[in-house]
Amino acid sequence: MLFEEFLVLCEEQLEDFLKNKLPPSALFNELNRLVRYIDTEEFKCFPHLKEYLLPFLRYYSVLQKLPPERQRKRVENGFKMIHKMRNVFLLTGSEEIEALKQNRINPEASVKFAKGVGENRAKLLHKFGIEKIKELLWWLPRDYEDRRKIIPLSSLRQDEKVTVMAELLNYSVKRVKDYVIITAVVSDGFGQILLKWFNQEYITRYLKKGAKYLITGVPKKNSFGPYEINTPEIEEITGEPKREILPVYSLTSGLTQRIMRRIIRKNISVVGTFREFIPQSILEKRDLLPREHAMLAVHFPKSLYEADKARERLSYEELFLFEVALLHNRAKMKKKDLGISKQIVGELSRRFIESRSFKPTADQLKVYEEIKEDLKASTPMNRMLQGDVGSGKTFVAELAIIDNFEAGYQSAMMVPTSVLAIQQYEKLHKELDHVGVKVGLLVGSMKKSEQDRVKKQLALGEIDVVIGTHALIQENVNFKDLGLVIVDEQHRFGVKQREALMTKGTMVDTLVMTATPIPRTLALTAYGDLDVSTIREMPPGRAPVRTMIITENRLSELYAFVREEVAQGHQCFFIYPLIEESEVMDLKAATEAAEF
Repeated sequence: MLFEEFLVLCEEQLEDFLKNKLPPSALFNELNRLVRYIDTEEFKCFPHLKEYLLPFLRYYSVLQKLPPERQRKRVENGFKMIHKMRNVFLLTGSEEIEALKQNRINPEASVKFAKGVGENRAKLLHKFGIEKIKELLWWLPRDYEDRRKIIPLSSLRQDEKVTVMAELLNYSVKRVKDYVIITAVVSDGFGQILLKWFNQEYITRYLKKGAKYLITGVPKKNSFGPYEINTPEIEEITGEPKREILPVYSLTSGLTQRIMRRIIRKNISVVGTFREFIPQSILEKRDLLPREHAMLAVHFPKSLYEADKARERLSYEELFLFEVALLHNRAKMKKKDLGISKQIVGELSRRFIESRSFKPTADQLKVYEEIKEDLKASTPMNRMLQGDVGSGKTFVAELAIIDNFEAGYQSAMMVPTSVLAIQQYEKLHKELDHVGVKVGLLVGSMKKSEQDRVKKQLALGEIDVVIGTHALIQENVNFKDLGLVIVDEQHRFGVKQREALMTKGTMVDTLVMTATPIPRTLALTAYGDLDVSTIREMPPGRAPVRTMIITENRLSELYAFVREEVAQGHQCFFIYPLIEESEVMDLKAATEAAEF
């Protein structure tokens, strides 16, 4: 057992104790038992390991003699002790990282000048978009090969990734139609296993009968008896392999794992040029590795724990930069003071509210006030409105359109489909006519003459609000004075599509709407450049939305329910993943189901 695995099992024992699954008397015995299974090689790798293990075990030797509250406290402290041992033994030392800085490499130099690369390999690396030396290190491993623990073939378990050492006995190449199947038989002297590659004929260049290989992959049961590994990673070796974790990269023909690892290792000292930009206080609070440490560890980790910590740091870095960029742009926009400060009296919106047969909910009025303040501000509105289906988002959008109209500006509402556009057009045309707002429709399915007429009216200012699909972002669609853009079901549109509509005016106010529930923390993270308004309260009398999952053996009950609903004048929609049957995908199709 690796020391790293031992610590994981120790944590499980401590957690079991806290969940009352393990009595105090058994905890020490379990920890003591686990120590005996630590590989003796681990003590050679970590000479001071016993100095930490013995105090850890002694700490729990008297556990059952302590009162319950002290037992619990001692077990909770155990997690801190394990965390400390991980940092001492499973992370690369600061001295090793500092030593890398002594061998400086110009990170901006062409990759062809990187050690071990040259002109020919540089051309292969260009396929990955690697142009400079520093970009080599951003070609991150897709996986790892753990050579600290080599498993005998007799101890293989299905679906558990392993590394084995075996001799190649034989191999064959079989062609079946468009497929090429390479099958190899390897043995470690006590057992055999099959290796298979599909459409990777180049692999035969590296297969030599009688040669020894390190093989990494996931064993699967073979219908003929022995295990087989499909598309394994292999490397020919001589002598005893070094106990280490090696990166596995996505490659192209002409590059092997051995070559890529050698290139990265020879140029790894470029990590010394990776400047830290996350404040020290945040690194400590989040328990993150320094940037240069993470870049070294993501390629050549001392442990899988360190590999996880490196990826955690780089993932956090990505989110950190994303958030900083959003907040920077938001602050820059507000500082420029480039928005339109709209003069809104509120008389038309008041008349519209009074004309409705229902009373707006408190949430609707609260959200509307937030939007109105944005419209009146001198900075552009950039707000997301979220609320469940039926919560009244369209009503709030109508109020925003009316206020924008009262201030003398046009509005545009973009929806994802023509059907939705027509539905929204009919609704808004009927409801906004009462306050003098002229509504237009622009979708791709309209005749060209109709589209041209609507475009002309928009340019002349004869249409106050247009409802449309992607047709709105055509180059020849122009507005006289666009002041408000509303994007419904915003997740169905790309950033560029939303921006294309926004550029039809000058620093327009933008309102995006979604019925997809987004947790507040995620909304603030993913949409950090947006203010977020949420309608939680449903209008009075609105039946709650119910979502149910049923199995196919209850289809007859479902159809009976549908018949009852249709008989009462209600509608029902059946949604299928395909319109027509496909020979490629085994999915149900709407046309086939309609005939049924």
